[in-house]
Amino acid sequence: MRALPMVMASVVVLGGCTAANQQQGASTQEPQRRYLCLQTAQKPGGYDEQVFATCMASWGYKEGEAVYIHR
Repeated sequence: MRALPMVMASVVVLGGCTAANQQQGASTQEPQRRYLCLQTAQKPGGYDEQVFATCMASWGYKEGEAVYIHR
């Protein structure tokens, strides 16, 4: 009977680790995603800010004051 509570506790702990790894994964992929969005938004003399914002939003980022923040 003690095995069930131990299994449940393990599931909760592992679930927390997975959530932390997903957040870390988002931050390590941000430079690649930003690069792809900048390439997509390129135009002569700069880049299209609206296209860039739309691209970043498609990855789940929202515009902050100076940076994009993963939601």
